[in-house]
Amino acid sequence: MTKLRKWILFALAPLWRCKWLLLVCLLITVGYGAGTFLTVANASVTVYTPASLGTFISYTEIHYGWPLEYEVRQVDSSLPLHRWKLWANVQSFSGLKLAANALVALLTSLLITYATAWRRARWGWQFQLKELVALVALIAAVLAYAAHLRSVDLADQRYLADLQKRGWVAKRIHIPWQRRPFRDLGLISENAAHQYWLTWENRSQGAFIDQALQFEPKSADVNQLLAEQARDPRRLSSRFIAATVNDPQLHGSGVEAFLNWTPSVSYLTLRGDQIPGSSLAQIGQHCPHVKSLGIDMPLVQGPDLRGLESLHHLESLLIFNCDPDAGPEIVRLAERLPQLELIYLSGAVYAELTPAEIATLRSRRGLLLTQ
Repeated sequence: MTKLRKWILFALAPLWRCKWLLLVCLLITVGYGAGTFLTVANASVTVYTPASLGTFISYTEIHYGWPLEYEVRQVDSSLPLHRWKLWANVQSFSGLKLAANALVALLTSLLITYATAWRRARWGWQFQLKELVALVALIAAVLAYAAHLRSVDLADQRYLADLQKRGWVAKRIHIPWQRRPFRDLGLISENAAHQYWLTWENRSQGAFIDQALQFEPKSADVNQLLAEQARDPRRLSSRFIAATVNDPQLHGSGVEAFLNWTPSVSYLTLRGDQIPGSSLAQIGQHCPHVKSLGIDMPLVQGPDLRGLESLHHLESLLIFNCDPDAGPEIVRLAERLPQLELIYLSGAVYAELTPAEIATLRSRRGLLLTQ
């Protein structure tokens, strides 16, 4: 007991000597980890409310926490935002992520406190030249990284301005955890901090929805536009992690050009009435790191799905349209991709699955089958 007591006193002595530093560090790290938030205006899909006969309501999402987001609130965009009402309009909450943020804050505070106590015991408050050089190098590295992010964003915005003139739309979707402190400190702008979703929408959803969403059909040939962008030496940065092309005129050559233009996307959705099944093999070849794939391709047959077996990072497969008899190949694909967590099937495809195929898919551990 005497040795244990000595070890405890030895471990806690630096904390007691620097108790005010520890309290300040805990106040800053816990407050930032739990209280920092990200506001995403009009984040959710507009919702039609039959009771109000045609009213569309958009919602603003507020994400809390760093480095992990432990809570998401959803608030009507037309109402005032009360960001500190953490208990109101909660969409999702994770106590484990909140505890993980608190643990990160505690470990960071302890590390700073112990390092300060150890240094103070050896050299007092005098600074050595090598310490000043290391501090200057660290600050320079942080500022250089922030300048790099601003430079990349400037190039992206210039290129994006040309794309928007042709009908493309870019949406801000997420800020990576490592960029959030840079944004909060004002070192980079909102645009430079965000990751983006690039979309081309040219499919009517009906007169009422088109009017509500202010949809205007595009006259340009999407395949020709994609071929031109593939030949252009300019490229969007890796911040554009998601891409969607939804056009009835999209065919195989357009898909090939699009994959050559944006090979680094992690979330990909392709919807076209003229896309051949061979395009799936091209997706497997050009986008091996894709995590989520959505396909709306009526011409795709069951065997064509084998072209996706090389997507070893695929977590979500969304099949909006394909050959209704593709059930056996969907089961085969689920067996070949053990990391697959979600398979969404349209009603027409799901209805053609046999009970045995449904049972096989539902029995696979870690896989959710939905329609």
